[in-house]
Amino acid sequence: MEKNQNDKSNKNDIIHMNDKSGNYDKNNINNFIDKNDEHDMSDILHKINNEEKKYEEIKSYSECLELLYKTHALKLGLDNPKKLNESFGHPCDKYKTIHIAGTNGKGSVCYKIYTCLKIKKFKVGLFSSPHIFSLRERIIVNDEPISEKELIHLVNEVLNKAKKLYINPSFFEIITLVAFLHFLNKKVDYAIIETGIGGRLDATNILTKPEVIVITSIGYDHLNILGDNLPIICNEKIGIFKKDANVVIGPSVAIYKNVFDKAKELNCTIHTVVPEPRGERYNEENSRIALRTLEILNISIDYFLKSIIPIKPPLRIQYLATEQIQHIKKKFSPDNLEHNVQYPLAVILDVGHNETAIDRLCTDINYFHKGQNIRICISITKPRNLSVFHPFIAQFGDTLKDIFYLPSLNERTYDFEEIVEMLNNEEEIKNEIKELILSSSKKVGKWLAHEKQGNINEEDALKLYKRGCIPLIIKNAFLECCKDNSILLVCGTFFVFDEVLNVFDIHSDMQDTIFMNEPSHV
Repeated sequence: MEKNQNDKSNKNDIIHMNDKSGNYDKNNINNFIDKNDEHDMSDILHKINNEEKKYEEIKSYSECLELLYKTHALKLGLDNPKKLNESFGHPCDKYKTIHIAGTNGKGSVCYKIYTCLKIKKFKVGLFSSPHIFSLRERIIVNDEPISEKELIHLVNEVLNKAKKLYINPSFFEIITLVAFLHFLNKKVDYAIIETGIGGRLDATNILTKPEVIVITSIGYDHLNILGDNLPIICNEKIGIFKKDANVVIGPSVAIYKNVFDKAKELNCTIHTVVPEPRGERYNEENSRIALRTLEILNISIDYFLKSIIPIKPPLRIQYLATEQIQHIKKKFSPDNLEHNVQYPLAVILDVGHNETAIDRLCTDINYFHKGQNIRICISITKPRNLSVFHPFIAQFGDTLKDIFYLPSLNERTYDFEEIVEMLNNEEEIKNEIKELILSSSKKVGKWLAHEKQGNINEEDALKLYKRGCIPLIIKNAFLECCKDNSILLVCGTFFVFDEVLNVFDIHSDMQDTIFMNEPSHV
């Protein structure tokens, strides 16, 4: 009887050794071992090992996505990434890396360096985020995205290792390790690594000896995580500095004293890309940052390389071609083509989504189209505030005819009801922005009422201004631009652009069936 009671007690203790995630808590195991003799321990550890072997590996790509998007998107801190990296033998230190951070421009600079190194016949990996159509876009080697099979295999490897280490990694921690392992498997010469958020506590900051570190710019973004003070945000970015490293900094970074203090502390060599005295577009600034990085890598900068350095990644002030605009006009108004030959002056797509990025975007549009009428379709993610809209008024003034909010199916973005609530409650929002968004929303109400063939009044139709109506809004905004030959700018978060591109019949052969609804920061 006494033995049975002890067995029952041991069984209960084993159950309580699990943490909330189902992983064994190492400390609880050690404490439990101290209380039992060696004979009992062999039986207990045998049970634990059997439990560990019961981990069911992911079999399909859809199952892989579902599991990843159920984990927390972001967990700032390096404990998990360091443990995983060490357990795999430090894969990211077995090839040359360029580590790139910055509030804006880092994606473009990554892409420019990646493209130039490819042209020089190197095998190059690119790790960037977020993605548009498919998670596989984030991990690329010489234009070849990681395959579904490779992704499933490496996610299983990382999760199996995490289980043995008794840790519960976040989405971004998992994907970062997957990228580092994939680049090792593919035997890349270089890997271009873009930080996720910030730098100091970002999962990518386990690189110990990057060839070059790049900080493109400092500005306001992710205020709820990085803070609302620019020197503090700068501290987060320069947290990726490493001892004796070469560091390239963009013009907006050079004004911060803590950059040079940190460099002195770690004996880093700073290479400053100075402002262009006559002014320049931001793509030109990004190109100069990329060229300086390539020079440090001792890459020969010939005429051809200089000619392709202006290349931009998709959705950075991306103009639809004339043929695309004509196709969309025919799609949206097939019956009116003979009587209405007007088209928008331009259709521009851009993933600018913070105030600094939008200000830069507006500056570049004004460079080419100063004084032209413009209509804007935009979507933003939580918890941003509507200050991101202020550059539109400041830069475009009376030429700004409409701001149409796009309520994405992705619930990380605001629905229109939430935008209206913010307009009513946030005192710092300029009246011009409020009036323009609300007047534009009345047009959306008319379009929704018309879609219901007059069976609903405009006030009730406005209640239908919800997730799922992006195709209707973009279609009618496009046709409004046809009437006065104005510009249509579609911008905002990455998370909306799969819907936007589908409206414009721009598709990808990689199309995930599960939204990138990564849960918020923990």
